[in-house]
Amino acid sequence: MGRQIPSICYRCLDYLNKTGAIFEEGIFRLSGSASTIRQLKDQFNTQYDLDLLKCALKPDIHTVAGLFKSYLRELPNPILGLNAYSHLNGVILHNTSSMPPSSIAAIFRDYFNDPENVDKIHYDITYVIFKFLRQVISQHPINRMNLRNVCIVFVPTLNISLEVLSTFLVDFECIFENGKPISDANREVLDVNIPNF
Repeated sequence: MGRQIPSICYRCLDYLNKTGAIFEEGIFRLSGSASTIRQLKDQFNTQYDLDLLKCALKPDIHTVAGLFKSYLRELPNPILGLNAYSHLNGVILHNTSSMPPSSIAAIFRDYFNDPENVDKIHYDITYVIFKFLRQVISQHPINRMNLRNVCIVFVPTLNISLEVLSTFLVDFECIFENGKPISDANREVLDVNIPNF
């Protein structure tokens, strides 16, 4: 996608794209092989790059999805960057009752696209991961991973709030691609309570 991201993210997403993982029922919900995930992590930690499509371990889709989630879960800070996440979560906390979601999406767009607020590394990885998750959601009749289910999996994985994650996923085109926010009348209501860790 013309972005610079860590090799492990690139290799996992390359594998998942080339194997049609977005059409796999239970993608990101079914567990892969824990021992293979451990071995792959060790190889990335020593070699820094590994083509998962040519790898001797021959991982399956759920194992690569598990490796991807494991990497994201172990990051020391949110993929948005700590300051950006704190700011955007504050926008949600202070305006949820007084401001429509479409206006919050516009605030996210303006803040997140200012290089003073978000460096290129955090911007690129956020863009690529959320774009992929949008592709997963778009195939939810096949893979059963609608917005609600993706949020259930990725709120704890990314260690960010449901409100911040859902804003990025629902208003991806507005935030990243100069689109308009989704109209407030057409928004899916997420009736889910995910504890923050």
